[in-house]
Amino acid sequence: LTSIFSNKSSCSYEGLKQENRMGTRLAVIVPVVNTGLADKMFASIERNTVHPQRILIIDNSNRDETYNPHIQWRHLELTVMKYPQNIGVNESWNVGIKHVGKCDLLSILNDDIILNERFFERLVAPFQLIDCAVICPQTENTIENFERAKLNAPLAFDVAPMKRREGWAFTYRKDILDKLPRIPVEQFRTFCGDDWFWYHTAMLKYRWYRDFNNVIYHKVGASLDILPDLRETLRAEKEAFALELQKIRGVK
Repeated sequence: LTSIFSNKSSCSYEGLKQENRMGTRLAVIVPVVNTGLADKMFASIERNTVHPQRILIIDNSNRDETYNPHIQWRHLELTVMKYPQNIGVNESWNVGIKHVGKCDLLSILNDDIILNERFFERLVAPFQLIDCAVICPQTENTIENFERAKLNAPLAFDVAPMKRREGWAFTYRKDILDKLPRIPVEQFRTFCGDDWFWYHTAMLKYRWYRDFNNVIYHKVGASLDILPDLRETLRAEKEAFALELQKIRGVK
């Protein structure tokens, strides 16, 4: 570390801003490799109708200067932790979870996604009304489909339990996340961190849900285009983690 600066349900979203003012504490952690894509992601956070109270960035970029997203809104606690070398996604998650501090909901975001303007607003009600560990948004992989989905999404959440781990931009109940063991980065450095959390929440009998009306844009692997060598580790880590997945067969 080189530097730091500091079952299917539906419900209306109306009034969620007021509900959030009544106490749901939102926080975000973001490992950043591609700062150009990260600028667009943070701009989408800034356009949101509800903002997180705290953002922790783990700067894994190869730039000498520490990344600063230049977020303008008030009452934000922004911390950037800069590392001299890329510590990998999974260790970044470990670090972020350890240092993000107290919150009710924690979103773990990629640097190469774009959020819809009501992403955080739409998170509050499902967690208040459903006993779930994680909410995952619906992913669109083209900007055109993303913009169309945003326009057509009703002001209601449409959630269903996930049958397998897939997707990005998960939001966790922090009290459950704190019960899970850290990701063993000596075994899984770059990938499989989300599978690790899926495995251990299943062992604790908690469920993951997808909200089909809360959409994000993500072109898979866009951030890694500047680090093609990382792609070579994907197959090895997935094969290694397949041994772990065998342990949860039959666990719902």
